[in-house]
Formats: sequence, structure tokens, C-alpha cells
Amino acid sequence: MVHILRFTLIRQLHSANRLEAGGVFRARIKRRRLPPSNNEWGPLTDLPDYTVIGKANPQFTSEGQRRRAIRQFNVATKIIQLVGEMNKTQAKYAENKEFEKIDIESLQDNRLREKGNKIA
Repeated sequence: MVHILRFTLIRQLHSANRLEAGGVFRARIKRRRLPPSNNEWGPLTDLPDYTVIGKANPQFTSEGQRRRAIRQFNVATKIIQLVGEMNKTQAKYAENKEFEKIDIESLQDNRLREKGNKIA
């Protein structure tokens, strides 16, 4: 009985449909007799490529890789620009607060005072 059950389970497991991630898409490519591409999806294409940072002439293996590197460079440049603007704005805000404090102190020092001595 156990032997028959084991044989049935193994048979069902081996005859099951093999659907991996993107399996239907790859099956369609096979039907069209197109070779599968190595740079369609995955961590090597979806995550940022930090290997080209700091190199004068980075070598790209595909047009998509070049396009992604340019897009990531533009985003990084924009982030650096915005962070710089924020730092300048924070410094200017602190400077304005200091000037306001100095102005308030000078107004308090220069206000009109009563003449004479007040005896309680």
C-alpha cells in the first residue's frame, strides 16, 4: 500500500506543470523560436549598478544597461542638487532667525524709557 501511494505521489509530482516566474512568457518565446534574453528581469537588471560609478569610460553590454545607467545618474544628480538646496535653505533660515533675534534685542535696548527715579 505504501509503495503504491509513494509511486502515485512521485508520478503526480513529476507530471505537474512546470510554471516558474515568467514561464508563460518564456514558453511564448520558445514557440516563436526566439532566444531567451539574459537582461529582461532579475536583480542584476532591476537594482542599481554601482560598478560604473567613478569610472571615466564605463563599458555597457547592452543599450538597456546604458539607458538605465544614464537614468540612475540623472536621478543621483537631481538628488544631490536638491540636498544642496535644502542645506542652503536651512542655513539661510538659521541666519534669518539669528537676525530676527538681534533685531528684537536692539529694539528692546533702544525703546523709550521714563525719566527720573521711581520710588515704589
